[in-house]
Amino acid sequence: MFLINRGVSSLNKENIMENGPYKNKKAILSLSTGGQKLMYENKGVNGDISKILYPITFGTLYYSGFQVFRPCCHFGAAHSDKLGKQYIEAWKVRLTSILNNENINLIEFNTTEKYENGILKSETDQINFNNFVKKKK
Repeated sequence: MFLINRGVSSLNKENIMENGPYKNKKAILSLSTGGQKLMYENKGVNGDISKILYPITFGTLYYSGFQVFRPCCHFGAAHSDKLGKQYIEAWKVRLTSILNNENINLIEFNTTEKYENGILKSETDQINFNNFVKKKK
């Protein structure tokens, strides 16, 4: 991550996000988990996987200018050879579509014009990424 963001943090707001140094480049995260998919959903014990990955997808990749695809997550593949093989085949199809410039499954982040002084102008654009953190009473 350091190499991607080296020097990016010192850029002015006109040269970040969709205008960042890596604009017109694409990025995708591919990962596997030991747990089942349900464990990585909003009410799951581990929390929503997209919220867990948000600091990487937004804070590192999108901030640097990448077009970021939805992560390729393989849940519990180590527990089933059949499932592992299905994931490999699905990954091949997904990579082929990306290589063919099919921009489906891109994450739609708020663009720089929706921010003022680093804060979203409208609360309707904001997403709560802390649902899995227990709130204090």
